Amino acid sequence: VAELVGCEPGEVVFCGCGSEADNHALRSSVALRRGELPAGSKPHVVSSAIEHVAISACLDAMAKAGEVEVTYVGVDEEGVVSPEKVAAAVKPATVLVSIMHSNNEVGTIQDIR
Repeated sequence: VAELVGCEPGEVVFCGCGSEADNHALRSSVALRRGELPAGSKPHVVSSAIEHVAISACLDAMAKAGEVEVTYVGVDEEGVVSPEKVAAAVKPATVLVSIMHSNNEVGTIQDIR
């Protein structure tokens, strides 16, 4: 599998479900970037108000445990996240932006670019 996707075997992680994969991606992304922040800084994550529960529940649990600060960006009447609002939410301690590309409940496709 590593050869097929062009990475090292140790970089391949198999998960039991999408929620587990989401949790792994969020937690490992934050952990990898935590050391780049100034001492005493809390990692910050930007996400949207309409994220899948696998993302929002994990971020909420991490925030409750004091591991991260989370900013949820709202959406317009069509469920679109404004790239300008996402950019405005980014702080010096932001380590990750997590926005669902295609919403399975309302059908919105976000302008991730």
